[in-house]
Amino acid sequence: MKMALFGFINKFFSSKKETAVISIDDVGSWLSQKTSERIQAHDDNVDSKIEELKRVISSTREKLNVLENAQLRNENIQEKLKNFMVGNRSNYIKQVTIFLDGIIIPENRSDMGAFVESVNLSLDSLSKSATKSFYILQEFFANETGKVAEELKRIDSCLKDIKSSLDSSDLHFIDEVGRTVAAIQKELGRKKSLSSEIEDARKKVSELESEIFARQKELAHIENTSEYLNVNSLKNTLSANEENLKRLDFEATQLFSPLTRAFRKYEKLSPSNADLVARYNDPMNGMLFDTQLRILEILREIRVAILKHDIELKDNDRMIKKINEITKERLDGLKMSYFHLKEKSRQIEYEIKNSAIIFDHNDIAAAIRNSGSLLEKARAELDNKVHDLSIISVENNLKDLSDKIEEYTDVKVTITT
Repeated sequence: MKMALFGFINKFFSSKKETAVISIDDVGSWLSQKTSERIQAHDDNVDSKIEELKRVISSTREKLNVLENAQLRNENIQEKLKNFMVGNRSNYIKQVTIFLDGIIIPENRSDMGAFVESVNLSLDSLSKSATKSFYILQEFFANETGKVAEELKRIDSCLKDIKSSLDSSDLHFIDEVGRTVAAIQKELGRKKSLSSEIEDARKKVSELESEIFARQKELAHIENTSEYLNVNSLKNTLSANEENLKRLDFEATQLFSPLTRAFRKYEKLSPSNADLVARYNDPMNGMLFDTQLRILEILREIRVAILKHDIELKDNDRMIKKINEITKERLDGLKMSYFHLKEKSRQIEYEIKNSAIIFDHNDIAAAIRNSGSLLEKARAELDNKVHDLSIISVENNLKDLSDKIEEYTDVKVTITT
């Protein structure tokens, strides 16, 4: 029993993983340090493949030199065939040499992938363009051309080995981690920037609220002063005057509106007075324009025309009664009352307009409205920024990154921001 317990304890402690707490900014350097031996081994492997490629290139040049200097086993062939061989050998050696000269190994390891791809394309092109010359030379120098072809295959093999090494899971993993870290840092930067912007936006909202509150207090103070209360009283008087002016205008309309048909018939009888009669379509304005009240004479002429039947109406008696109600005294009374109220209103409006307290009140009220508009905009901007911040989450990405690093390094990693 004791042995079993000790075995369990030993197993527990022996299987306990290494742990590490790493800042997101230090993940790259920590991972490089943890994987330095593996990466170095990978780099050494790539270097060895590159050295092998260099040796094969050199060997290929040697084989080309052998081909170039090779002698025909049978010198007794036709001159035409000999020239045919020489032309194809020259062409084949030239094309392979151009291919070899184009293999320029980059110093920067990050350019190696593009280099391998480029050389592969060149090799494919060579295999197509030199095929004819190769098969022709096989008839004359089978051994020499065969050895050149073997070296070209070795170059192809070296390129595949280098590509395989470059495609190492170690390098892919480190690149993937680098991209993930960059993405998380970008989100963290955006989160930090938004947090700062939200703080500034809240400060702006608070300042505008304080400004509006202070101005509202100032406005309330003004509205309680005797000067402002007096202006309010004047405004009430002005409103009452406006109502009385409307009443007088209505009374004038009631006097003249029954005479509309009579006026139209009169205009035909006396065209020279048509303009003045037309003024009384708006009776109060007509009276104000007709300073001598010539309308009274026109009304007398209309009454005479009705009695003489020059003007025929449905109810002549009623029309004469309405005309008789319009007297000089009544029209003078309406005009005087209207003039008096208009003048009084003009004086009140002037007094209100030139009141210093009203200037102050209007300025503060305008400032409150402007600040209110700015506050509404600032609150909307704040809400948008708060929403944008709320949808930024890096926790899941950090957890996924930690799990991948743990799986790769066998170290339980906690990544902090």
